[in-house]
Amino acid sequence: MNKVLRLPVATSGGKFYEVLGPEGKPVPSELVAIPEAVRNLPERKHSTATEELVFQASAPALGLATYFVQVASTRSANSAAEVKGVKISVETKLKAANFEVVFDASGALSKVVLKSGQSVPLSSNFRFYKGAADEKVRASGAYVFRPLTQETFSAGKLVESSLFTKEGGVHEVHQKYDSYVEQVVRVSPTSDQLEFEYIVGPIPVGDHVGKEVVLQYSADLKNGGVFYTDANGRQMVKRQWNARRHLKLNVTEPISGNYYPINSRIMLKDEAKKLVMTVLTDRSQVTQEF
Repeated sequence: MNKVLRLPVATSGGKFYEVLGPEGKPVPSELVAIPEAVRNLPERKHSTATEELVFQASAPALGLATYFVQVASTRSANSAAEVKGVKISVETKLKAANFEVVFDASGALSKVVLKSGQSVPLSSNFRFYKGAADEKVRASGAYVFRPLTQETFSAGKLVESSLFTKEGGVHEVHQKYDSYVEQVVRVSPTSDQLEFEYIVGPIPVGDHVGKEVVLQYSADLKNGGVFYTDANGRQMVKRQWNARRHLKLNVTEPISGNYYPINSRIMLKDEAKKLVMTVLTDRSQVTQEF
């Protein structure tokens, strides 16, 4: 199994890092800036880490591999290379194993171009629902998702994107918004996964409006309102928009009634285009398809 590992490190004071593999041989590594929103988290006030040490590790099936990180006061030929961010101002393409990911001139995700040449529009946007505050019925809040209306509102405008890339190493885009959200999009040249890491908060409540923030992935796929979610990380369960398999549904909550808790993944298919899109999560989420 191959896995990209990320370790927060401090580079102030002339610290240089080198990664050694299980056999004691140097492993290629890079230093990438920790996103500004993460560095500014109040909970990190005691951390001096400003960058991530990034390297690829490999472990055998049902086995163990040990990697070592050395810190030196002088740079060597095997020291981690520092990757600087460059502001995106033109259309940018990052290559995965079997597709290309395209960002527009603002640095926003635009589309995916498959190995066959087929282009699939794809975007990600932060939105929020206004939470219902009616205590007589049930207010939106902890354990209850009850939007005031079915309309979503923008949770921020993308203002700047920086590209961090090194041939054979990291490929990622840091996206800054004019609000309380920030996102990093990562592409691996050795896999067919597109990784999203986002930071949300602190959510402003000075206007006395509760905000249910969602991240919307939009793709040009037609699935007829049918999608699949995992059953507690086990088999996939078929879902139908505004419907239930074993009962006649009286739709009273058209938004929250179509959100489902997932532990690992949600999937949809476009049979005509013969395409499948799956969102894998690293922790339990609540998701919706529409």
